[in-house]
Amino acid sequence: MKLAKEKPPMISIPLDIPEVRVLETEVTATGDFVITVESTVGRATCRQCGRETTEFHCYDRWITLRHLPILDQKVWTGLRPKRYRCPSCSDRPTTTQRLSWYEPGASNTKAYEQHLLL
Repeated sequence: MKLAKEKPPMISIPLDIPEVRVLETEVTATGDFVITVESTVGRATCRQCGRETTEFHCYDRWITLRHLPILDQKVWTGLRPKRYRCPSCSDRPTTTQRLSWYEPGASNTKAYEQHLLL
């Protein structure tokens, strides 16, 4: 009789990133963690008129951000920001959703940047 391979013990660690849902977690060959998330926020602020819009348009390109290490291993967070269309503006522009835990164009989360400053 063959015994099934035993799974390694697992623990749960809070990600401490607000308003996201974890879609997938992976461990790379080098031991880094890759955590794919999606926003749970269903709105954005129009870049033109400043009004809130809830008309989902599409997802933007993938971004990867460095986050706080877990057990001394690197952590990467993958996300496709949501884009929304403004029904109030005559040309109906689209706007990429901004989330509080990273700056657009940054390569790190705000929490990781604070960690580096310490």
